[in-house]
Amino acid sequence: MKLFKLLLSFVLYLFVTLIWFSEAVPVIFDNPSDFELIGGLFGICLWVITTTALAVYAIQTPRKSAPTERK
Repeated sequence: MKLFKLLLSFVLYLFVTLIWFSEAVPVIFDNPSDFELIGGLFGICLWVITTTALAVYAIQTPRKSAPTERK
């Protein structure tokens, strides 16, 4: 179940990233009003934070190792 949640999170993240960079970012830079630039900066910051959080979560997720025998 943990792997499913991790993979689902990554697929959702990739989908949102694709939508963000294909739809929102070009509009932000075509009409550079103050509100749109601030919104674009906020969205990009949120994207960077989400990327970092997902990477840290994937790296720090404990993995079960094979049992070792002690003598």
